[in-house]
Amino acid sequence: MVIVMFFLLSSIQRNPFGTNNLLSAEDQEEVKQQKIPSLEEIVNACKDRNISLIFDLRQPPPGHPYNESFVNVTVNAILNTSISEELILWLPDDNREEVIQRAPGFKQIYGRKRMKNDTLDAVNLSYTNLSVAEIRSYRKDNISVNLFVVNEPWLFSHLWCAGATSVTSNAFQLLKDLNRPIWLMDPDNYLIIWIVADVLALIHIIWAFVIQKKCLHRREEGNVFSMFCC
Repeated sequence: MVIVMFFLLSSIQRNPFGTNNLLSAEDQEEVKQQKIPSLEEIVNACKDRNISLIFDLRQPPPGHPYNESFVNVTVNAILNTSISEELILWLPDDNREEVIQRAPGFKQIYGRKRMKNDTLDAVNLSYTNLSVAEIRSYRKDNISVNLFVVNEPWLFSHLWCAGATSVTSNAFQLLKDLNRPIWLMDPDNYLIIWIVADVLALIHIIWAFVIQKKCLHRREEGNVFSMFCC
């Protein structure tokens, strides 16, 4: 979470998505004055707002004081707050069984497709890894589905209609006001439809040309027969 917050703060200078113009000068100045919060501060903020918090940890480099204990340190920080464990979505596979024992209320999220006889509660996958049929099958079996990274309104709408539980996005400003799916076609399907339409049009033109040529040929044969009779 600290990495995410740092990214949000540094993006004011780097402007990677070209969205700085959406902030007023006062808002930009306010963001620049923000400090990176501690993990416990973030957890408490989520607790106060009843917001779920998803954890996807990366092991610190060798030599870092928490290189081996980063999972335990994170779990300790969470348990030191009074947040409901049900609001914590836990992704890391490292020491997962130990985490389940220490915090059985954490929602365990898996970054892989389910296998035979799996009893998963939730998955976190790229939207390219799950078909619409798979999403609906997971939801039918009461498995929550979070998909990443979804930055386009049409894609968000498509996954919404497919039944996805939630999405991860870098374009919150584009998606936050969507109260229902928008009926837009994704570019690949749009291209396929136009290709099919062009092919059908070409076939129709060729068919019309062949029919016209046959009619002309029959007409010429009829004229020759009339001249012969005369």
